[in-house]
Amino acid sequence: MAQEITIQASLTLQRSASLVLQASGTATPTQTGTKGLANYVAVTTSAVALSFTGLSSLAYLFIKNENAVQVQFSMDSTNFATEYFATLNQNDVCLIPVNRATPPTILYVKGASATNVFIAAVEI
Repeated sequence: MAQEITIQASLTLQRSASLVLQASGTATPTQTGTKGLANYVAVTTSAVALSFTGLSSLAYLFIKNENAVQVQFSMDSTNFATEYFATLNQNDVCLIPVNRATPPTILYVKGASATNVFIAAVEI
């Protein structure tokens, strides 16, 4: 079935009358898989591997940090200080188009202190 997934994103900046930026987009990719998951992940000050148990592929990964603790994401569990690719502060969100036939086992998260983050993932 077509268009089971809907992605909407927008970014707006207005610093002054002369500096205004607005970008937005919508995508409705076709999902050939049938599954998705949503879960809170317990984060510690050490690298925690994200688990996608039950998914046979991974199309998109949505992450939201609902807490005041800053969290970082990396593909390297030992070199977080230099190898992280995203930092989320409170209420920050990110959407990663993973598009992998097999869910990766190399995405890690860690926090400045113990906390939880919300993740949602869907199959291709």
